[in-house]
Amino acid sequence: MPVFVLFAAVAGAVVIGLLFWKQIMKWGYNAALPWINTVVPQFYPFAEKTFFVVENVGHYIRQFGKVALQEIVQYWQAFRRRLLKQEMHITPKVPGQTYVRKMTNWFYTPENGEKAFTRQEIEDELNWYELPEDIRGDLMSNEVSSINITEERDREILTYEQALQ
Repeated sequence: MPVFVLFAAVAGAVVIGLLFWKQIMKWGYNAALPWINTVVPQFYPFAEKTFFVVENVGHYIRQFGKVALQEIVQYWQAFRRRLLKQEMHITPKVPGQTYVRKMTNWFYTPENGEKAFTRQEIEDELNWYELPEDIRGDLMSNEVSSINITEERDREILTYEQALQ
């Protein structure tokens, strides 16, 4: 789960940068630089050069981000052809202290011959502080927290695909 959270955070930051970079730089040139020129004109040449360098670096980062997002989308689509569904259920073992996380995966595995579908279950225990904040909130109001991870990832990937267009 922590890998998914890290993945989502990094990818989200890349998407936000891709989506709003031009607006951020436009704001810098149209609002921030004139303001600096008015308020502290002695720093204007330095600020202008800084914006120029940041814009050039941002261009390369955006290009790298696009390539990275394309690969993320491509790999998810390939993986998704085999992963039918992934669910996570969290139930209290000792409420407020220890919880059981049960991950269930359903895979399409045609290479197994007759058995074309495989179900995999993984259980582990987590302490309260190891749970993400949204799940803790869910557990405070419900006995069980359930998440359809494939739906969540599909939504994220759709956002990435839209950012690439």
